[in-house]
Amino acid sequence: MRTRVLAALACALLACGDGGGAGADAGGGGEDAGAPDTTRDGSAPDGSAPDGSAPDAGAAGCGPCDAEAPWRCDRCLGAAAQEIVATVLDGRIVVAGGIERGVVPTVRVYDPAADVWGELPELPEPRHHVQLVAFAGDLYALGGMRDLGFDALRTAWVLRAGADAWTPIADLPRARAAGFAGVVEGRIVLVGGHGAGRADTDKLEAGRPALLYDPAEDAWSEGALMPTPREHCAGFVHEGELWVLGGRPLTLEPTFDTVEIYDPAEDRWRAGPAMASGHGGFAAAAAGGRAWAVGGEERARALDLVEELDLESETWRSHAPVPTPRHGHAMAAIGGRVYVIGGADEPVFAAVDVVESFAIE
Repeated sequence: MRTRVLAALACALLACGDGGGAGADAGGGGEDAGAPDTTRDGSAPDGSAPDGSAPDAGAAGCGPCDAEAPWRCDRCLGAAAQEIVATVLDGRIVVAGGIERGVVPTVRVYDPAADVWGELPELPEPRHHVQLVAFAGDLYALGGMRDLGFDALRTAWVLRAGADAWTPIADLPRARAAGFAGVVEGRIVLVGGHGAGRADTDKLEAGRPALLYDPAEDAWSEGALMPTPREHCAGFVHEGELWVLGGRPLTLEPTFDTVEIYDPAEDRWRAGPAMASGHGGFAAAAAGGRAWAVGGEERARALDLVEELDLESETWRSHAPVPTPRHGHAMAAIGGRVYVIGGADEPVFAAVDVVESFAIE
């Protein structure tokens, strides 16, 4: 079921405040902050039906979806959630944190083979705009933000394979949120996003260094500065490099079409092929020699745009738009399909539980 948070919350982040600062895309707030009494379809905020009965959490079709080929509607997330992140672990999709009625520590897991959602141990604290990585059978949650203060954090945790709780690892050398993290040659690399600082420029500058984590040593180091300061970007890993796509400068607009590629082995950035249009607050995934950038947010609308990249020729082309426009969503490529999960279908707060996917041809 979809949930919308009152427009008063949007006011707190947009024109009524500083004109769209750090978290302009991050709908929702602290626990129950500004939450409505009912959802769009008349159900209670906890997801129960108007008569008090339990919802069919995670059932296929539980949120409005009108997909046409090549897209299909998949089993819903089980809660309307935005500002989430996903990774793939052991043939399953893991989705962490986000904003539902408030900021949550929830970690959900989807098994495409069984077509079922379940849950993993919760994060130690609520997080949104966190970075999530799977490495050597473990899950790593890095940085993110705790509440509507939208302050980036240095906290980092790991969920070891088979463990029933997350445990701390070394703090990030710099606070970081709304960036992208991936694994390259035995290290976790976090790029993009924004850090701490008094002014927006300071926050973006704090987010420019690549952060590299060695799990064997439980130690971080810093790499070269990303050429274009950006947050609410997306990315993927390809042939030993991290690709960083789009993003924005701590406001809903402008959004960037810029693509930059980081080689951790050489600690060097290079320019990549620009997207056809700017995207901020969006997501990306790569598989089979191609990558896809989906959705995003502008001041007046969430986007349904999908761009497909041929990684060999480094050329972009248009793809059939996602049926549900969205921003603040998660993406994953697994089992020959690309999944687009949750997010919000309007600026700034309009969380959905819809999951839609297409087959990789």
